[in-house]
Amino acid sequence: MKRINIPLELIDIENGGYHCFLKVNLHGMERHMLLDTGASRTIFDLSLLRSLLAHESFQANEVKATGLGSAEIENFVVNIEHIKLGRLDLYDLEVGALDLEMVNKSYKALGMQPVSGVIGSDLLMRYRAVIDFGKNKLMLRISNSE
Repeated sequence: MKRINIPLELIDIENGGYHCFLKVNLHGMERHMLLDTGASRTIFDLSLLRSLLAHESFQANEVKATGLGSAEIENFVVNIEHIKLGRLDLYDLEVGALDLEMVNKSYKALGMQPVSGVIGSDLLMRYRAVIDFGKNKLMLRISNSE
């Protein structure tokens, strides 16, 4: 069993209310992502994925997403061929895709950097994630076969 440590950036947005951010590499570019333990699935901004994955098919998800300030949000499912999370290479990763414009408008109003997506509990559970707030890092456990 190996352990991968990924640096986290903690930003105080509401006098003791924090958001956690990390970087992933998608299509050779570093992307700013929100870490959200309450998100059931990892998602990316729909317009970003459409620009990067024009050849991929985006399948409408029958179940409308909830949260993110709206009752129901149209969303899609798409496979990403390769993404790098720290030293962990993920291949053929199924993710959600939805419009993050309102989320990014909120971050902009707070003077914060926009996000490309959200790392959700699907990946956090899969890699038995531990968040160390004292050391500002996300620890993932991977088997030696990965």
